Amino acid sequence: MGRALGPRRAVASPFPPLGESLVRGALAAGGSPVLLATAFLGLLALWGGFTLLDAALSAQGMVYVMGLPPVHVPLDVGVVQSMLRTSSTLALVSVLALGTGRGLILGALAILVHDGLRGNTDPSAVLRRLPRVAVSVFGVYGAEVGLFLFLLLFVQAILGPAAVLLMLVLGLHFLGFAPVVAAAEGVPAGAALRIGFRAGRLPGARHLTLVLAYFAVVLYAGVGATAAAGEAAPATPSILTWAIALLATFGHVVMLGALAHRWDAVRDRVLAEDGRRQEERRAARGRGRGRRSAPSRKASSRDTPSQTVAGKAQGKVVDKASSRRTSRTGSSTKAGKGSPKGRGSRRGKRR
Repeated sequence: MGRALGPRRAVASPFPPLGESLVRGALAAGGSPVLLATAFLGLLALWGGFTLLDAALSAQGMVYVMGLPPVHVPLDVGVVQSMLRTSSTLALVSVLALGTGRGLILGALAILVHDGLRGNTDPSAVLRRLPRVAVSVFGVYGAEVGLFLFLLLFVQAILGPAAVLLMLVLGLHFLGFAPVVAAAEGVPAGAALRIGFRAGRLPGARHLTLVLAYFAVVLYAGVGATAAAGEAAPATPSILTWAIALLATFGHVVMLGALAHRWDAVRDRVLAEDGRRQEERRAARGRGRGRRSAPSRKASSRDTPSQTVAGKAQGKVVDKASSRRTSRTGSSTKAGKGSPKGRGSRRGKRR
């Protein structure tokens, strides 16, 4: 209690300041026509996908649909839950289709943003790395949807309606780096989630401040889009809805660029810490296997002398018994050969 309630010393955050991160993200997003074209075409593709799944996006949904993980997860979970009421196969197909599309779009955006920050503008490099990064982002997407589906019921039972907001903020805080790590390092989904989680746990409040600022802007942008366009969700959004959605998409790309800039600032530290933890885990597993196998060898070494002693004792007993029988037989033989009384007595006993 003393440690929890006592005064805490200020810890310097390893992340760059908020303004610097947003400026670098905006320069990376606005300075690449290929990046902007990919983002806007991705918005169009996702709107068409939701329309084909008979889940037309409202103005608020158009703002959220290109959000960073897990801002877009409630939209996808709503589609999956509606599909489960009719057909589980159709729900599975819709999840796979949405996951594939999001993996390709978000993977391409993450690669373009990260390469733009480092001055790499070669489109062929993006195409070579995109399949691997898209698979990793697809795995991150599956983990997000699974956690949201299984944890939402438990958190709602405790916190009520605020559970969704809390899960989105915490998920964005701990999972926001995962797509950037997958694009920058080329690691699988599990490693990207682990390293991104470790990056989100770095000391200081700068990362949480960025997350809260982004979440507040996106939330109020969705509310403002609904107020401007109306509650109805037509199959074809209005020009005003498209303008708000394109502006929100640019904001999502700026946030992605800010996270990529911050990842470059803490990359060496996080990777060194992750490598050290992995080495400790492997060493602990090796010690555990040695401890499990050691008692069997000790038991065998202990059992062998006891078995030898028991065998010697049993051999002594057998030798004593045989010597007694030999002595009795020898004495009776001597008695029978030396005296006739012995013979008569033996014959009488036989008769």
